[in-house]
Amino acid sequence: MEYVEIFKNHFQNFITDITRDYYEIMAKGVYEFIEGDEIKFIYSKKPFDIRSAEHYFFLESGLLIAEQKEERFALNFYKSRIVKKNLTFSGRREANLTLTFENGEEIEFDAKDCNEAHEFNYAKSIKDLYKLI
Repeated sequence: MEYVEIFKNHFQNFITDITRDYYEIMAKGVYEFIEGDEIKFIYSKKPFDIRSAEHYFFLESGLLIAEQKEERFALNFYKSRIVKKNLTFSGRREANLTLTFENGEEIEFDAKDCNEAHEFNYAKSIKDLYKLI
């Protein structure tokens, strides 16, 4: 799937009249610093709460995390290799994935990272991410 399609498919369900400007600015910032064909997977935490949303771009070269800090966007790039992944799940609406990097940092993804209406899709995304990495 083409990068633009991955990006559009991922973010289309989170764009509302309130979040539209946020996602347009964030997309332009991300496009400026990474090559489109480098993206393997996108995951967002709290996508409807733009003050605390975090967006994870899994790239061929590492992990890019985009988030808004006050009135600015922050991009953090991690080149550290994933050395452990731990997946737990139950039913179709619950999944939790913890990634441990060689530098000791851990990132956790949970089906509850969005809202109840999206738990099924998030659980599926977490399982897909586990298979991909």
